[in-house]
Amino acid sequence: MKKGLQHLWTVLLLSCLAACSTLLPEPSLSPQKKQEVAELNAQLGSQYLLQGKLNLAEKKFLKALDYKPKLVPAHIGLALVYEQQGKVLLAGQNYQIALKLAPKDPDTLNNYGTFLCRNGKISEAEEYFLAAAKSAQNMQPERAYENAGICYLRVPDYAKSETYLRLALKESPELPQALFSMARVSLETENYIKAKGYLTQYHELNGQSAQSLQLAIEIEERFGVVDQANIYKTLLLQKFPDSEPARTLRAIQSVGG
Repeated sequence: MKKGLQHLWTVLLLSCLAACSTLLPEPSLSPQKKQEVAELNAQLGSQYLLQGKLNLAEKKFLKALDYKPKLVPAHIGLALVYEQQGKVLLAGQNYQIALKLAPKDPDTLNNYGTFLCRNGKISEAEEYFLAAAKSAQNMQPERAYENAGICYLRVPDYAKSETYLRLALKESPELPQALFSMARVSLETENYIKAKGYLTQYHELNGQSAQSLQLAIEIEERFGVVDQANIYKTLLLQKFPDSEPARTLRAIQSVGG
């Protein structure tokens, strides 16, 4: 009987210790240490985000905010995670928190503009892109102009897209996505020489990709340069056989016989 009671008390004591240990507060950290721990977790969250490990990224960003609730990069990171998870409301809330904490930060303004654009709020997105571009803190306004141009290309509003893309290229003439997008705008507005010129610049600076070769094929076919289009088709199938553009091309060729 005594042994039974002794065993019971031992079990109860161990259970109590286990439960109580979870209630003990963490050792008090200095503000500087909290900042360091928060930033480390935010950096880890960013790495997981780049790797596509969204759940791990979310945990790290939330951990960062446990130590530093006003850490802007953690809120931006969470917004990006939630957006990729399809949690648009939560993404928007975190972007807005970041904006309240850093209303003039160009990266925050630019990121929120991109978010609004992806969700069809084009006019609102434009306001944030312009605010980012004109921010005194912004050392790279071309990024905001580029995003505005790409946003209007999706509408599509080719005139506005071209305006912003030209502003981006004025600031940085070798901006890859601006060159690529200007090639697309020029194609859609039926300017073959410009379309070919912008895409040639893109290839010289960045090399060929499946998407750029697909655009090259479109440009040549649209303007009836069949031989050159066929050359690009061969390059696409040889260099990027497993890409989506290559699969699409093979499907078209199989239907055409």
